[in-house]
Amino acid sequence: MNPEPEDSEAAAQHPSFTGVRNIVEACARLTEVDGAAVALLGTSRNVRQLVYATDPRSLRLDELQFTVGEGPCVDAHRDDQPVRIHDITGPEAMLRWPMFSHGARELGVRGLFAYPLGVDVPFGVLEMHRLTPGDLTPTEHDAALTCAASLTNGILATFAHPAFAEPSGTPASTDPFDRTSVYLAAGMVAVQLRVSTAVAMDRLRAHAFALDRSLIEVAAEVVSRRLAFRDEGDRS
Repeated sequence: MNPEPEDSEAAAQHPSFTGVRNIVEACARLTEVDGAAVALLGTSRNVRQLVYATDPRSLRLDELQFTVGEGPCVDAHRDDQPVRIHDITGPEAMLRWPMFSHGARELGVRGLFAYPLGVDVPFGVLEMHRLTPGDLTPTEHDAALTCAASLTNGILATFAHPAFAEPSGTPASTDPFDRTSVYLAAGMVAVQLRVSTAVAMDRLRAHAFALDRSLIEVAAEVVSRRLAFRDEGDRS
């Protein structure tokens, strides 16, 4: 769940969180979408960290893309270009992202828009959705570009802020959207199956998708040792 807006103490501990939240929520208003979120992505599709989501559906959309490893955000980050889909239930979108399109349709989403964050190399994505089909207008597109640029500057500045580091110099891990457990679970599954962490992450994704569960839920069971992939008799 998102932190309550009145949680000023948490915002004070993380000075850019309020800034990111304000930009994302302003972007949702300016583009007249039904929800928006920001995620940071690494060079591997296995590395994805949600920073903020305006609503539960936006969070679930981001989680869906993280779970199935495909979607507008993945392409926007890879190609460093905005991706605008006026109807995710259309044949082109269904062919391009079959698993994600099916899941997004079940969430009641129709329009989807993803804008990369970064200067020379993209490191994140601003993602937005609508419950009705339709593209962004030129004015809304310009607003999304402006918000993406503001987020880029703000997030880059965040990494240099001393309040975001522990005395050891490592980042603080109180983010409500933290997915560290997923990467830990992938490491555990890699050991269990004697495979690479990339293959282990794919196995986690497949397991989560097959059971219609979030990747974070499955990872939590692996980390707590309630789920062991070797128990499935898979030694590959």
